[in-house]
Amino acid sequence: MKFSYKSLWKLLIDKNMTNKELMDRVNMINSTLHKLRNDKNVKTDVLLRICTELNCDVSNIVVCVEENYDDKN
Repeated sequence: MKFSYKSLWKLLIDKNMTNKELMDRVNMINSTLHKLRNDKNVKTDVLLRICTELNCDVSNIVVCVEENYDDKN
């Protein structure tokens, strides 16, 4: 299993918010955005700050998905 943040990117589009705006509003560094973009693990406090800013639940921005063998590399 792995995390997928596709729903976060859809939510940002719906809210007409850029990645830069999100980073500024939640005090996130570029490397964390890179992790999110690549479906890597991030700290839960970052997820909480994102949820607070977007007024949503964590289930609205991240889901667990099956990991394909090809995805592991």
